[in-house]
Amino acid sequence: MTAFGGNFGIVPFLDAGTLSDRSWPDFKDWQFGAGIGFRYYSNFGPIRVDVGTPLNPRSGDSRVAVTVSLGQAF
Repeated sequence: MTAFGGNFGIVPFLDAGTLSDRSWPDFKDWQFGAGIGFRYYSNFGPIRVDVGTPLNPRSGDSRVAVTVSLGQAF
């Protein structure tokens, strides 16, 4: 994370995951994404704006996703 002028920051990220409807997940079909996040550190928690893209997109996936959220990511 890099802070700019106190209350602002920028964060690169790499994300990975898989989804299954079975009781035991199938770990062979992983999806990966990467992006950049912008942060404003307010008095009640960080306001986050993340812009990401899939690294191995499937048919019908958007090329870019934008998420706006309040609170810390874990």
